Amino acid sequence: MLQLLENIWNSSIPHAAGNFLTREKNVAEEQEKSEENRAEGEKHKEENWEKKQGEKDIIHSQRLRKAVFGFHIVVTLITFTVFTKFRSRFSLARPFLCAGLYRYLAPTVQQLKEKVPLYIMAKSRKRKAEKNVETNGFLVPKNADIELVLVPVHPDDVQALPLYSTFSWIVDFIAFSLVVYCFSEVFRFFFPNNTDINVSIIWILLSIAFVLQALANVTVSLFSGDNVEAERNLVISFSSLFFLFSMMFTMFAESFFDIGFDKAYESFSKSASAFFAASDVPLPAGVTQRSPLLLFITLSAMFGLLAGTLLFPNFRYARMYTNAVDEAAPFYKLLYHLAFLSQAFSLMLFTHPVKNYLLYGRRKMFVDLFFEFCVFVFFSVLYTLKEDIVTFADLCTYLSLAPKKLCQLEALRMASVVATMATRVIFRRAHLQSHLNLAANALAFIRKQTGNINSMELQRMIFRYFSYLNVAALQYFIPALLSFLFALVLKTLGNYSWTGQEYPRAVATADAQNLASLQVLFNETVQRGIWSLFLVVTLLMNFSLSLIGVVYNSYLQKV
Repeated sequence: MLQLLENIWNSSIPHAAGNFLTREKNVAEEQEKSEENRAEGEKHKEENWEKKQGEKDIIHSQRLRKAVFGFHIVVTLITFTVFTKFRSRFSLARPFLCAGLYRYLAPTVQQLKEKVPLYIMAKSRKRKAEKNVETNGFLVPKNADIELVLVPVHPDDVQALPLYSTFSWIVDFIAFSLVVYCFSEVFRFFFPNNTDINVSIIWILLSIAFVLQALANVTVSLFSGDNVEAERNLVISFSSLFFLFSMMFTMFAESFFDIGFDKAYESFSKSASAFFAASDVPLPAGVTQRSPLLLFITLSAMFGLLAGTLLFPNFRYARMYTNAVDEAAPFYKLLYHLAFLSQAFSLMLFTHPVKNYLLYGRRKMFVDLFFEFCVFVFFSVLYTLKEDIVTFADLCTYLSLAPKKLCQLEALRMASVVATMATRVIFRRAHLQSHLNLAANALAFIRKQTGNINSMELQRMIFRYFSYLNVAALQYFIPALLSFLFALVLKTLGNYSWTGQEYPRAVATADAQNLASLQVLFNETVQRGIWSLFLVVTLLMNFSLSLIGVVYNSYLQKV
């Protein structure tokens, strides 16, 4: 019996131990397989994430490539290449400034000697007298009959005058900027839904910067002489006066002009709060509800400095205008008057009374033209067939229901500013020639006086007006050019149209990706308010200063 139990024990224990070991081995293998599967799953997840991230990068790079290498960039690169090659060989300022202009040559020393009676020197003192004539000059009677020689203005002579490089750079750069801008506007007209980067606005903004730099250079040149105390005091006085005027204007401009600056400030405040919230930047309480007084003071200081720099350019234009009107025929006088008043017409289009009259007045000039045409044709047919169905009064009533088009008024405003700049370019020859004719006018004024004048002083007086030609040209173009460039920026960033049709607007969503963008922070409402304010203030400065200059030259200036 014992032997039987021993045999059973010996046979069952190894079998159970073997089963146990096999089970443990299977469990270990299953754990290893699960770990391998888990590692493979994590590896697949990482590969899928990298694949998706790569696809996102590819899509982003494609979008970026499409945005960067769009139509506007291609036009910009081509224009910039042509500009660098063109300007190294030729400048548009040479024919633009010199075509059709004539200047007066200063009389030579020999010609002045012939006008001096009894100009006889002793032979022993001849050498000493000639030396004194070369250094100090000699006296010439003011009433001497001196004839000035009229010669065409040559580009080589103008190139040697002060500020020619500034004028030539302004003319060339703005000309090529307008080429880029025109191509971009034509492309945008045919493809209004295109979202490529419009680089033409950068050209216009750079043009504004160069114009302001040229304006500063012209103003600084007035302070570089010996006797500049009167000019300096006048600039400081007008800057201070326009600073106070700008403070009142910026605070109460919405009551008189259709600018939209208050709406722009409110929109900027809301967009700024949403922008910082999307960027996870904490804002102090009450930041968006602050008063815009600091902004008004900053803008007023900028406008005061701008008025000081625009003072003498507008005075120069006023003098050219009055002289050109005095020398012109009756028909051209009318054209010069219209050119002078065109900036006042542009300014009036921004006023509330003119806007209300054009949009909501009796005539209702700005309506949907297609709607008006359809209603007119439909009721004209009914009125022709049966007069008892509809009357002419009903036709007028239905025409008054046509939807108003504010964008048409905006197009008219910008077109008027462009027309003002066009008149400056068209009538530049007459105005610049009137400046050169001041040499003959000054000589005619001296002839009415008695006494003598130094020969060198007389020659400097005749040559002074020609030497000031580049500065006079800058002063003639810059005021209107600044308003013109502001109008172009307003048209582009404000999403306006030259044809009076509204472009489709990009609607900003409320997600964080769109809010964290400067396009949302400086939206169309903000851009329209800012650039409309700059445009209106510039027009107001130009017209008021030029009007003061006309009054001064008409009633106070003698020469």
